[in-house]
Amino acid sequence: MWQVLFASGSDGVFSVRPQNLRKWMAAETSSIPSAWLVWCPIPSLHLPPVTARRKSRARETWASSRRRVPSRSSSSYSRRRGPGAVTTATATAPHVRVRRRYDSIFSLGDSYADTGNGPVVLDRHAIDNPVMRPPYGSNFFGRPTGRYCDGRLAIDFIAESLGLPLVPPFLARNGSFRAGANFAVAGATALDSSFFRDGELHASGTAAHSAFNTSLNVQLQWFESLKPSLCATGQECREFFGRSLFFVGKFGFNDYTILLLYKGKSVPQVRSFVQDVVRTISMAIERLIKHGATNLD
Repeated sequence: MWQVLFASGSDGVFSVRPQNLRKWMAAETSSIPSAWLVWCPIPSLHLPPVTARRKSRARETWASSRRRVPSRSSSSYSRRRGPGAVTTATATAPHVRVRRRYDSIFSLGDSYADTGNGPVVLDRHAIDNPVMRPPYGSNFFGRPTGRYCDGRLAIDFIAESLGLPLVPPFLARNGSFRAGANFAVAGATALDSSFFRDGELHASGTAAHSAFNTSLNVQLQWFESLKPSLCATGQECREFFGRSLFFVGKFGFNDYTILLLYKGKSVPQVRSFVQDVVRTISMAIERLIKHGATNLD
């Protein structure tokens, strides 16, 4: 029993021997945002070195990854779900193949995952948002898209790597959400906004978002309002969401920021709220599981 490293980068998924990891990382610098490294114990498996020809085959495999996941009884099957899924193979299988496991992505979170909900929230309250002006979005989209960066976010790279469309912001209400929906809002907190209303909040930045109440619980309510349009019965929902990937977080950063910067709490005082944040996130995950989610990150 020994360990092999599988790398998912711009050229698909292929094996990298531990001694060659540094060389691969240097070659993949431009695609590191979309790269995952996964250690996988595999018995008696001989893997060829990464060559230009093997990379070319990996690209072809990645392009054809929309086929269904093989069963556990076949010669290869998925041992790890999620981005950069690892597929174990027998010694007779010449290639490591990756097949698409998910049909949709649903995301809850803050600015690290917000693909356009934040500007909608601020527009409803007539608050100017600099994220809708250059240089935001200039590095990839060529225009501001509501993302709090100059290009793509981690969730964009994940969607592209899984062969799925970029996850649309739920509040934009543009088109179908059968391939997924993004409920994340910049400045969102894990705890409900009422938790922070024991004093006046500044109408700017993170505090302003919390005043609008875009908390984890609110995002879950948005998901639950969308659910009837995606599936009708319990069985349909289990099947639909069983083929979906759910992202919950990150949450907590904005909670602690508000408590420290806007509420004047000390670090020891803020630490006392960690259990509340963790409990809220745990309850949200359990709630999603009851709705049929089986793949959560």
